[in-house]
Amino acid sequence: MIKRCIALVAVLLFVPMSGLSDMNGRLGAFNTVHRAENLYRSGKTDEAIRMLEQEVRRNGKLTIAYIDLIQWLTEKGDVNAAIDYGETGMKATDGNSYIIMALARAYQVAGKSDKTIQLIQGLKEEYFSHKDILEDISDAYLSTGLTELSLSILKELESRYPADPYVYNKLGTVYYKLGRKDLAIESFSKASALQPDDPVILNNIGIVYSDIGDYQDAIRFFSRAILKNPDCTYCYLNLGVAYRFSGDYKDALFCYRKAIMIDQTFKDAYYDLSVLEQGYMHNYPDAINYLEKYESLLPQDDKQKMQIDRRIMNLRLAESSAAGAAPPAPVVFTATTSSPVSGTTVAKPPAARIAGPKPSAPIVFTATTSSPESGTTVAKPPAARITGTTSPPGRKGTSK
Repeated sequence: MIKRCIALVAVLLFVPMSGLSDMNGRLGAFNTVHRAENLYRSGKTDEAIRMLEQEVRRNGKLTIAYIDLIQWLTEKGDVNAAIDYGETGMKATDGNSYIIMALARAYQVAGKSDKTIQLIQGLKEEYFSHKDILEDISDAYLSTGLTELSLSILKELESRYPADPYVYNKLGTVYYKLGRKDLAIESFSKASALQPDDPVILNNIGIVYSDIGDYQDAIRFFSRAILKNPDCTYCYLNLGVAYRFSGDYKDALFCYRKAIMIDQTFKDAYYDLSVLEQGYMHNYPDAINYLEKYESLLPQDDKQKMQIDRRIMNLRLAESSAAGAAPPAPVVFTATTSSPVSGTTVAKPPAARIAGPKPSAPIVFTATTSSPESGTTVAKPPAARITGTTSPPGRKGTSK
């Protein structure tokens, strides 16, 4: 022990004071980033952002601070500030790839798809041998609607990593977006064979089966996903939709209520409950209550509120006339189904890493489901139509 102490003192004596100062500065900067990330996780977004803004003014080359700032500002909706920090960070760090991916996402949210494509094309040329970067680029192509380009990268990854279940999971997602549901099921099945206990993959298989009208197989896979992850709210929601379309309204009701038991703020379950109660079980008071609860969970400035108010009014009119001889005109709901997600349940490496199959809001598409009250036919979930990453009410995939 004495020898170790002497050796340490000797090293410190010969380390230049400027070197110690730089080391302390770097440690202090990383400690600041760590504290800011804790603040952000606790919901103190503005305080976390201010802390990192001060840090990048002191240390203009701190890559991780730029990455967090760009991501947080983008999520907050302040995309212009995110872009400013992204462009500054690119110059300060000589084009760090993770800063580029974060900036590409900010450009995409800002509606500047041309700049997004330009950035990720440059990354593709520079990092074509880097698996994680290629996965990030594939995700970026997919999110900007360049599905064929995303597929080409994933096919390359498949040839290099034939035993990676998450490459097949991503492939299944892309095939689904292209309308090739046969190939989507094939890819998801390969992923499941390699990783049989992953609830994300099981849920994705269920989504495709539900979409093609094979509700019994959909129920089987959603149920297996729930066995692996009993707290998966979206798995219960998807299972409820499959039961609903197969005519088993009692089990559908149980699944929706189970999702709410897990998460009382899970607004999509309230919406689907209102659809079930009104359109299938003719229980207008409960349908109204569930729809009002759904509306209460929407942001104050959400554009859906006016539409939901009209639906509630129509339901009240239908309730008041329910005793009449003629049934009221069906109230049309916009229910949603999601495409499978390409996320994984395996923890990804560093907190600074923006890209990769990290948990993100699932991509959803809309379908119109009418009440069968007056003899209308209930529509099956349609082919996918991307509407973005902000989820309207209804059935979605799970990313966790």
